[in-house]
Amino acid sequence: MRSLQKPAEQRTKDFEEFAQGAPDRMTILNNLAEVYDERKDLQDKRDRLFSKLQTPESTITIAGLDLDDIKLHLGDWIKLDEQQLRETLIDYLGSEGNPDLLTRYVNMYAEWAEVAERLTDAETGINIRYKEVKKALDKLNLTEEQLKFCLEMPSKSLKRSHAINELKAEFPNRSEKIDNAVAAFDEYRPFQGRLDDPKDLQRMLKGAGILEFRILPTLGHPEVDPDEMVGYVELLKTKGPKYASDN
Repeated sequence: MRSLQKPAEQRTKDFEEFAQGAPDRMTILNNLAEVYDERKDLQDKRDRLFSKLQTPESTITIAGLDLDDIKLHLGDWIKLDEQQLRETLIDYLGSEGNPDLLTRYVNMYAEWAEVAERLTDAETGINIRYKEVKKALDKLNLTEEQLKFCLEMPSKSLKRSHAINELKAEFPNRSEKIDNAVAAFDEYRPFQGRLDDPKDLQRMLKGAGILEFRILPTLGHPEVDPDEMVGYVELLKTKGPKYASDN
């Protein structure tokens, strides 16, 4: 995603590297860039227009008008045509009020709201389109789940072989790494299910109803001090595991 923020020339180079000569991948990346640029332009415009609203809002407050109440009416006022808006504002302000300030404010707000709507519309908004094109990036990424799904199939099955070949065809630049992962997993498979982590032991023991346990070294281990080991054994005999532990 960082490539999207780079200058056009550098972005193109990155895309060519990512696509690896595959036209469908380049199409996905170009679509992403197009929507990203459109979204960024709209976001910048929205922010500029929102910033400009601060000036008339300050003037409205200085004029003694209730800005919070005015904001509650904006959603309805921006739907009116010019004549309807003027009549509505005169009625809102009273015969002595000058509607020009509010007219400018409503028009500025309408411009901001139109840009915000183009970003956030639940069906056609650019934010929705951006999410959709980002999902298409999954076709460019080899995920752990994809690889794991293939690896855990029966090792000699045609289905597994076919699935792995499909991955390698879809990600030709990672073919060697896929082969390495397959070889490593097949070497590991016979040992799968054994204790690979201390937490595995904890889960197994708790599942068996054992809520507390101690792991002790054995005599003869090169990293074990025999005298210290004998001392721990005596403490276990005389005081039990709770008080014999030095933790």
